Amino acid sequence: MKTLAQLTISGTLSFWIFDRWYGNTYLPTVPNIPGFVPKFESYDTPLAAGIGLMGSVLALSYLLIAGIVKACTSKAKSILDEKLNSKLRIVIISTIGGTLFGTLGYIFPLTLGDGSYQLGSIFGTAGSNISTSVLIASSFAKMLTYWMSEETGMVGGLFYPMLLIGSMCGRVIVNEFGTSWATTLACSLVALPAAICPGPLTLMMLGISTFNLSSRGGIPVLVCTVTAHVLFVGLGIPQKLMSKAPKKTQ
Repeated sequence: MKTLAQLTISGTLSFWIFDRWYGNTYLPTVPNIPGFVPKFESYDTPLAAGIGLMGSVLALSYLLIAGIVKACTSKAKSILDEKLNSKLRIVIISTIGGTLFGTLGYIFPLTLGDGSYQLGSIFGTAGSNISTSVLIASSFAKMLTYWMSEETGMVGGLFYPMLLIGSMCGRVIVNEFGTSWATTLACSLVALPAAICPGPLTLMMLGISTFNLSSRGGIPVLVCTVTAHVLFVGLGIPQKLMSKAPKKTQ
């Protein structure tokens, strides 16, 4: 990751500076080839870095909410274990978790399920009709509902919720500032998982293939993934959070 981050930063800066003034590189712009959606703009690279910063902030919120939910459920389990048997405790905790999940799902429909169904709405024209307040509130509610599900017995994957959370925030950027639809959403799709997972090239390919970007169009996605990871794991934020977590006793 250290080597990849260094190469990405130096290579992207040199590309961006040269391309901004000279207007051409060995990478074709291919704006007219069918299948490639966006036209590469000079502001796409700094925009991607900003979305990477957003991904690191979302990752911090994601882990903080995880810690709060884990602490609350652990305390509740300990209290119930003292008063009841473990089997009854499991039923009570699962019932409470399901009730809370269903209630939040009624208030915030974008939080239901793993998020794969809602991604199409966020990407499509329907996403432009969802208000900014709903999108932002739903992104944080999704963090809460995922960790409640994780801690109270429901099953589900980790990856799709992170894709949805970042995409909702990316939709806010498109709606409010009118940035490139494909570039912004391709970057925001992978910004949150990129902050946590050391797989920037894999996540870059996910963003490129989802929005059918060209070689030049894929540059911002790589910038976003590396920026998010460097500003989160690279700065040691999750490591510091883990060091402050209470130690498990045998």
